[in-house]
Amino acid sequence: MKTVTDLQGNFLYNVADDNFIAPEGQIVVDFIPDEPLTPEQLKAQAVAEIKAKYEFHRANGWNAYQDFRAMIVLDIANGIITETQAFLIEKDLKLGYDRISQNGDWMTAHYELSQITVSYPFIQSYLDITLNYIANYIQNNYDN
Repeated sequence: MKTVTDLQGNFLYNVADDNFIAPEGQIVVDFIPDEPLTPEQLKAQAVAEIKAKYEFHRANGWNAYQDFRAMIVLDIANGIITETQAFLIEKDLKLGYDRISQNGDWMTAHYELSQITVSYPFIQSYLDITLNYIANYIQNNYDN
């Protein structure tokens, strides 16, 4: 059990996850015991933990999107795809990358991308890369 405080050391909430990463403006410290929480406080704590997890997933989604975009730019530079093909790849995969980079919704992105049919065959390998990356992320970063 850990405690999350603001940058001035004021208690905010406790978390059960010892590997919890606090959102910006908060820090994780050793557990500070307090009086038993009321049902309303327990609910607020659970909501705060969920929000923090989604912020963590959103930040990682933004980084994943940047990595993917860099891969596309390198593929253009190396003559593997054209700029037009890059736009088509982005069009087909945009929904998934928007989900992870804007909202942290990795599971939703995986589900939605697994339902699409690519517009052109050359996009399939990029879709496969994306689906594998997202599946690995979910496996390594989600509790269940």
